[in-house]
Amino acid sequence: MDQELEPIKANNEPKLTVNGMPPLMTQEKFADFIGLSGDTVEHQVKRGYYPTIKIGKRRLINMVALVEILKTDSDNLG
Repeated sequence: MDQELEPIKANNEPKLTVNGMPPLMTQEKFADFIGLSGDTVEHQVKRGYYPTIKIGKRRLINMVALVEILKTDSDNLG
């Protein structure tokens, strides 16, 4: 994997980032990040549009996997 994990500190707690983004993101934060409604992202997650991971009752967007998918797709475009 080409991304480097970078620890950052917020509120004196270290947090892990990949390319400046957290490796996992809630659907709500992801919706805000890409400018879609929470309902739209929820439906897209149910359809399998984004790589996710389930932790407890929550399904989180796997940003590391999403970046890899986007890099692979963009490599195939030309």
